Amino acid sequence: MSVGSNSTALLFNGIRAQPHSMSIRLGIGSFLVSIGLVIVPGCGSAQKPAYVGKDVDELMAMLSDEDPTRRAQAAYGLGQKGPAARKAVSRLSEALQDPDIRVRINAVVALGRIGPDARQAVPAMIRCLNDPESTVRRQAAAALGRLGPAARPALPFLRRAARDEARIVREAAKQAIQR
Repeated sequence: MSVGSNSTALLFNGIRAQPHSMSIRLGIGSFLVSIGLVIVPGCGSAQKPAYVGKDVDELMAMLSDEDPTRRAQAAYGLGQKGPAARKAVSRLSEALQDPDIRVRINAVVALGRIGPDARQAVPAMIRCLNDPESTVRRQAAAALGRLGPAARPALPFLRRAARDEARIVREAAKQAIQR
């Protein structure tokens, strides 16, 4: 079964129409972010996302595109490459300051997927724990957790994030601390 734009629209309409608790809505939203349906437009539709078939250098160049959707797709594509995208760590760190939330989320997720080789990005990822958007803060905490011992300097900040006003951030921070 494929997920196309019609089924995505039905899912969003169903979320809005049902009197779900906020935690369920946030969980569904986080799931949609994690699979790229919210962040990567064109995923699951006839249109091929811009990151498909691009190598690390091409994706790094796309991070400078004036179109925020292309920048978000570039960061997403780098995240899909995992540790093979280690040379993009500096560029992804810069993308954490992008004005577009989609770029910031995908950049921090990509750094987490790169893993311990992204240790030079830890200070920038720590700053993301103070982002005004809870989804960015949550993804930053989760990404720091994926870095394991390489993110040890973030522990005091993760402990503070474990008291965040947003439950999704608190939970991600607690899990990151345990890693």
